[in-house]
Formats: sequence, structure tokens, C-alpha cells
Amino acid sequence: MIMIRTALTGSERLLRHYSEIIRTHSEFILSAVHCDEHQPGIHYNHSSGGSYNHAYDQLLEQSDALIVTDKAGDKMELISMFLKNARHVLILPDTTLSAYQLKKLTKIADEAGVILNLHHNILNREIKQRIKENIQRPEYIFMKLQITNPQDDENNTIFDVLYRYVYLIFELNPVNPVKYHVTGVPVCSSQPRILDVNILFENGASAHINLSSFYKEKYEKLEIFGHNRMISVEPLKNEFLMIQSHPDDIITHKLSDMNTACEEGVLMKFHKSITNKNGSENRITSGIIPHQLASGILHQIHPVPVED
Repeated sequence: MIMIRTALTGSERLLRHYSEIIRTHSEFILSAVHCDEHQPGIHYNHSSGGSYNHAYDQLLEQSDALIVTDKAGDKMELISMFLKNARHVLILPDTTLSAYQLKKLTKIADEAGVILNLHHNILNREIKQRIKENIQRPEYIFMKLQITNPQDDENNTIFDVLYRYVYLIFELNPVNPVKYHVTGVPVCSSQPRILDVNILFENGASAHINLSSFYKEKYEKLEIFGHNRMISVEPLKNEFLMIQSHPDDIITHKLSDMNTACEEGVLMKFHKSITNKNGSENRITSGIIPHQLASGILHQIHPVPVED
């Protein structure tokens, strides 16, 4: 088994979270940490018991790979440095990473022959597996979320949720998009209360995302329609419902851990990409096309000059 020396960078809250996850994986060893706040207080080495905040060149020297937990758009220098020096990079993307920045990073990774992965995880791995087992080819995907207090969580704004949902749609339907249409939000609105997005794919499937913050009670629903059946998932209620027409049947499951997102799945996917070169040429499974689409939607709402 190949053990990957892994550097972490990002905000303190997420660094603590992912440092603990990495420690549970024998495939990775946490080699260095850089915190945005400059006081991470993260003990990456059990034997030393010390807290570290490494400079960029130290991260590069001590590591085979880099994981960016958030604010990737502010880390272009570090990410580019790793890719140019044949180091693999996993980005847990957010709205700070623009499509133009991603294009530059993708070019560097291709030239260096290394892995650049972007990945969100918002559903339990068991749920995603159940969906894929029952509907191999979705015809229509509907996702709805009512956000209660986005101001209380900087990672739960309508735009942040949009990115996560777009990634999930591509997991369920890994096909190139044809076009998309945005409604329900004024152009240049920095804090929209409602956002509607429709996406059409090459295989004829379509997806609809509806996000709003008008309601006092949080509500989330995911519906996937196939040829002769549909699946409805309500994570907040731990409900999984499947309705099929042939044979005519309704199947309901209660799953206690439905709200548990599997960050572990992100790491295993990254490890497999590095060791087997799996997905290194597929820009859908590597997360590049989903992020480009989400960035394009955001750009349609916030038009800005694009660099050549």
C-alpha cells in the first residue's frame, strides 16, 4: 500500500475536521499544515504533540499531495506550486475558485502529469449507492432546499449550496451538460432569497435545483426519476422512498445516519486516482466540469470581465 504524505491548508475549523479524518486512513499521513488564521493549534504528529503552521516551501518539501479544505481561490500560488512540482492536489471547492483559475490549474496539472481532483460530498455514501443501484440512468433530477439562517453559516449560503448540489447531480448523472438556465434571482444580487437553475445533459436527462431562504423551517428533498421508478430522499427526516410501476410497489426505508456525509469517500477517491491514475483524464469524475458549470451559473448572476 502506498502511503501518501499529505499537506493540509485552509481555515482552522475545517483543518481540525479533516486532520482527524486523515488520521483514520492508513493510506495517508498528515505531513504539514498551513492555516489561514496562522494559529491552527492542530497536532498533526502524535509523537511531537506540537502545533505547526508551515510556510509554503515547507509544505511542498515535506509532502506528496495537498488538500485544500476551503478558500481555494485564495491559494492559487500554493496550489500552482504543488502542481508544477509534480504533487497531487485535492480541492474541496467553494465559490472562491473561479472558472478562469480552474482552467489555469487544470493546464498546469495536465502538463505536469499529476492528479487535480475537486470533490464535494453532501449525501451519505450508502444513499448514493442505493440510488445508483435502482436508477442507473436518471431522466430527471429535482433538488430543493429551504435555508433558514444562511447568515449564521458562511458555508451555507445559496451560492455555496448551489455548488454542492451541482456536484451531486454530476455524481448521479456523469454526462456532459448541454446548456443551463438561471431564474428567480436578480442579476448582480449578492444575497438572493431564491435561485432556480435548470440543466440539460447530452443524454437527454435534465435537472432542476430550487433554493430559497424565505422559510423559517429548513427543508431538503431530492427526487430522481428513471424509466419506471422514482426515488425520493429527505435527509432531514431520514426517509428514503422508492416508487416503481413494474411491478407496482412502494418501498420506504428509515436510515439513522442519512445526514452523515462521507468525507472518507472523498479521500479514498483521491487515493485511488493517485495510485491507479483513475479518473485523471475524466473531467466529470475529477470534479472539473461540475465546478466549471457551477462557476458559469455564478458568473451569469454576477457578470465580471473574464481574463484571456
